[in-house]
Amino acid sequence: MNVIEMSAKTKEEALNQVLAKLNASEAEVIYSFTETKGGLFKGNSYLCKVFLKLDLIVDVQEFLKNIVKGMGIDVSMEVSTKEGVTTIKMYSSNNPVLIGKNGQNLEAMTVLCRQYINNVANNGPKIILDVED
Repeated sequence: MNVIEMSAKTKEEALNQVLAKLNASEAEVIYSFTETKGGLFKGNSYLCKVFLKLDLIVDVQEFLKNIVKGMGIDVSMEVSTKEGVTTIKMYSSNNPVLIGKNGQNLEAMTVLCRQYINNVANNGPKIILDVED
């Protein structure tokens, strides 16, 4: 995943520089700021870290494929995004194992994916995993 960092005197200026470099809109990226205190005669500066939401979703897909591969199941995935919620639909020949008893396996994979996103980005997209609707 490509993380772009830019430093500027204001948050807006740092974000605009990164967006121009990525040629993306604010809705297509996830960003965070780190404030650096200046010295006696220097002002504060802000470091903006930005990456594309698409890159994060691809990383989550790979993370999820590794989990499912460890369970010994071949799976194909379809990703769709609506109103800020990303749904990953999984198709397999062994769906009962993916779902688990009372949906416990699916819920556990959902928790792992959400934690992965929170580790990478504090304000990442919401994820829903789906097997057999």
